[in-house]
Amino acid sequence: MSNFIKNNVTMSLKFFLIGGISFLISEVFLLFFIIYSGYSIIIGAEIFSTTVAVAFGFYLNEIWTAKNLGWHGGGEKGFVWRLIKFEFVNGTGSVESVLLQLFLLYYFRLSPLIGNLLGSIIAAPINYLISMFIVWKIDIFRT
Repeated sequence: MSNFIKNNVTMSLKFFLIGGISFLISEVFLLFFIIYSGYSIIIGAEIFSTTVAVAFGFYLNEIWTAKNLGWHGGGEKGFVWRLIKFEFVNGTGSVESVLLQLFLLYYFRLSPLIGNLLGSIIAAPINYLISMFIVWKIDIFRT
């Protein structure tokens, strides 16, 4: 187990730092939509904010976190395919986040920004493990 931790400290810290940056991007877009449209288009705002933030996070992970590790082949087609897989993995985690946001908004009148934070914290380690394995085919247990 210590080998697993040792091998993943740097890579996971990079991934989570990028995740934090992506989270801030998502929050800025979400706040913009809330200020200018209220909660009337909250689901569309969530989808847009999350998709843009995840694409940004993918690109940074592609060139920094997973650089020289795993699989980066296939040219443009491979790049797009990895982006789609990354969006799917993170989108699945984002469904949990959006459901939590809507629950907190409609039942407790808490801002979706708080739900986004809580959902992101819950989804981050799961997204890391799945992304490394599925998107870049990095065996994090042997890295």
